[in-house]
Amino acid sequence: LPPLPEAAVLDAHTAYLTAFHDSMDPPNPQHPGLAAWATGPQLETARTLRTTQVERNWQAQGTYASSPSVSAISETEATVLDCYEEDITVLDARGLVVQRVEPGTYILESVLVPEDGVWKVSLFLSEKTPCTVG
Repeated sequence: LPPLPEAAVLDAHTAYLTAFHDSMDPPNPQHPGLAAWATGPQLETARTLRTTQVERNWQAQGTYASSPSVSAISETEATVLDCYEEDITVLDARGLVVQRVEPGTYILESVLVPEDGVWKVSLFLSEKTPCTVG
């Protein structure tokens, strides 16, 4: 049986987060998971960010956790709300810290669209907001 639409949407959202984080150390704008799980503006944003990291010889390291849930779904679009917690540090080629993302929780709103039979993230919005992961 094919997965329920909600399960497929959550799987796609989670797979995109994994690919996004996997593409940061070392930075790889052509990481295959980015195109597999993102499209349109979000794919462009992710690739631009990773390209900038490559150009500056930066790499990002850190951890994240998330608790996504589908808040809306139709045949053409789905929205996932996610309490997302991250702790990310960006390092230069010498291993010196050039940017520290303040650890904390964010509410992510992920808009997904079906493309070639797969749900993909087309837009990712975040707002630093207290929430509970888990």
